[in-house]
Order: sequence, then structure tokens, then C-alpha cells
Amino acid sequence: MFSAAIVTLVVLCVPYGGLAFSGSGSGTSGDPYQITDCIQLQEMRDSLDASYVLENDIDCSATSGWNGGAGFLPVGDDVSVDFSGDFDGKGHVIRNLFINANSNYAGLFGNVDYAGNIRNIGMVNADVTGNSYTGSLAGSSTGIINNTYCLNCQINGENYVGGLAGYNTREIWNSYAVATVGGSQEIGGMLGRNFYANIYNCFSNATITSGSETGGLVGDNTQYPGTVYNSYWNNHGGNPSHCYNGGDYGCTAVSDNESYFSYENEEPMASWDFSSIWTSDGGYPELLWQGYEYLSDCATLSTPNGKYALSGSITNSSLSGPCINITAENVTLDCQWNSISSTSNVQGIYSNQKGTIIRNCIIDMGSSEPGYGIDLNGANYSRVTNAILNNQYRGLRLYYTSHSVIDNVTADSNVEGIRLEQSTYNLSLIHI
Repeated sequence: MFSAAIVTLVVLCVPYGGLAFSGSGSGTSGDPYQITDCIQLQEMRDSLDASYVLENDIDCSATSGWNGGAGFLPVGDDVSVDFSGDFDGKGHVIRNLFINANSNYAGLFGNVDYAGNIRNIGMVNADVTGNSYTGSLAGSSTGIINNTYCLNCQINGENYVGGLAGYNTREIWNSYAVATVGGSQEIGGMLGRNFYANIYNCFSNATITSGSETGGLVGDNTQYPGTVYNSYWNNHGGNPSHCYNGGDYGCTAVSDNESYFSYENEEPMASWDFSSIWTSDGGYPELLWQGYEYLSDCATLSTPNGKYALSGSITNSSLSGPCINITAENVTLDCQWNSISSTSNVQGIYSNQKGTIIRNCIIDMGSSEPGYGIDLNGANYSRVTNAILNNQYRGLRLYYTSHSVIDNVTADSNVEGIRLEQSTYNLSLIHI
């Protein structure tokens, strides 16, 4: 007698499948892979020497259910399998990344090679657990980390554990950590171990819950020490009493005094760049690009104190008015070296509002009036920094605009380069 059994096959789908990158780009420095979701973030494991850009903020909450509870698999998770590429977060944020690695080198990037470069990225609400070499952004780094932060991160491991990175053997610049960090040995608010490496202009407002050889900023910086420059940590109740185990050199302790950070002339912030890297609105400093609203097309910017950035270049030859029209005070626009281009005889960027900040723009408009790259009309107390304004009727016009700064602006191959009309009062022209 023949009997049949019914077999139910359950397939657990894991997002990471070892396939080619599923997004746009070719992975070169001139045409980087463009990451738009967490699955593409995970696909970096397949091309560890490629170039990547993050095109938007992403929420990685789903990673808590990936890989049988292990979550996101660190990119470059071993000394012999490390990340040697380039990652530019473009001022975006990765939220709710979950990693539960029963191994060393736990973080978004497990191990970063000397050729690796990571910059302009924020980690928010990351939950990372590993063994040794554990951090939210990098378990270990021999590369360069610049303009990064973790906010409200939970980081736990064994040895070399930090809010941002576990182990550093090269350079970390302009970064910070607001995290809860625990482990066994060499535990730091931002970094677990600094080994013959340098830290520049960084801070920590972290809580250390466990471990020996702990420090408010760095766990250990004494054996084969590196150097800490112009940095600080918040020495709040229960936290380590030193910047790093064994010392405070190059580091300032501040004890639960948030108002201290609202004064840019206080040490160590007096040595920081508050024009192009950092900002402060009365609380702890933030990176200048934090909180941007990204624009993909021409727009009117009407929110006072708004912060905007271009997500890509804009080309529009059907304009009847300015591509970017600023109608509110104290607006910041960072083109992030994307271009605004049109054959229409209108302004690329126009503002009649005080406190306008425009930077990192390439603009090419029409060849007749008023084809201006940037037009400031009564926009007092404004600043234009890092702009290439070529091949149009007029590169830059200031009309009845005073108390302003024009810094590092190029205006070539125009009918008129820069025109000042009733705008010479308290005006600074630098590197023109």
C-alpha cells in the first residue's frame, strides 16, 4: 500500500543574497552606487572597494527580523575582509539599525581598511551588540572617519567598545556620540581604543554602563597612545571622570552644563569651524548639515530658519522666475556641489531676506538680463561661500545688501562677473 506524506516547506527569506548591487551607479568614484534603502545598504558587502553615496534618509527597523535575529550583517566583518571603499552619507541619516553579532567587528562597517573613507552620515537609534571591536558606525577603523555622529544609540560588547567606533588606528574628525555604551574593557563614550591615532574636534555626551579602562570620550589612549585635539565630553553623574583612561590631554571636561556649549568661543569649540562644519543653537553643537530638507527641483523656500540642500543637480529651461526663491529670513541653502542650470533668463537663486546663507553651488543660467547665478536684493547679513557662477549674464548681484560676506566665489565667462549696487557697507569679499 502506497502512502503519501504532505511536506510543508518553509523558506526564510534573508534580504542579503550576495547578488549584484540592485540600485543605480557603477561603483566608481565618478559614478558611485546610489543607496536608497536598507537592502542596498546591506549589498555593500558584495563590493567592499566600491564607492557609495546615500541618496536619502533610511529607516532600517526591519533589520531586527533579518538573518534569524542577527540583524544587519556588518560590511567588512573581518581583518582580512574589510571595507576599503568610499562611503558618503551626503548628510543623511540611518535610523534603527539592528545588529546582534556573536562575533568581533560589529557595526555598520565591521572593519575599515586604510583606504576606507566614511563621511557625512548620522546613525540614529542604532542598537548594536557584538563581541570585541563594536560601535554603531564602525567596529574598527584604519581609515578616515569625518563629519559623523550617533544619536540615542545602544552599544554593547566585550573589549574595544564605543558609541561611534570600537577601535581607531588612524583619524576621526568632527564627530560625536550621544549613546549608552557597555562592555568589559576599554569602553568609551565615542571610541573604545585609540591606537597610535588622532581625534580632532569631537565630543561625547554618552553614558558608560559597565567596563574597566573607561573614558568619557575614549576608553583607552595610554598604551601606544594617539593624540586628542580640541575635544570634550560631558562628565555627568556616574560617568568616567576622565576623557580617556589615564588622562585628559587635548580634552575638556564639562559637567552637566548644556548652556556651556552655546558659546562658540568656549574651549574647545573656539578652535572649531562654525562657518562650514559645526552649528549651535544654544545646546550641544551639531554638524552643519543635520536637519536639512532635501530639494530635487526648483522651489520657494518660505520657512524661517529653514535648512535646505540639493539632493542632485537641477536642470530646468522653462522657468519664468528664480529657480530657488528664498522668501523667509535666516534660510540656509547648501547645494552640496550640485548644479542649477537653465537657459531661461532668470535667477538661479534669489533672496530678499536677511540672514541668507548659500554655499557649495554651481550655477549656470541664461545669457541675458536677469540671467543671474545668485541675486541678493536687500538680503542684509547674508553669506555666500564656495560658489562657481560661470557662463551666464551675471554671476552674482548684490543690490542694497550690507553686512554680508562673499567668500571663495568664482564668476568667469559672464557678461558681468560680480555687480555691487549700493552694497559696499560692511561687505567682506574674500578669495574672489
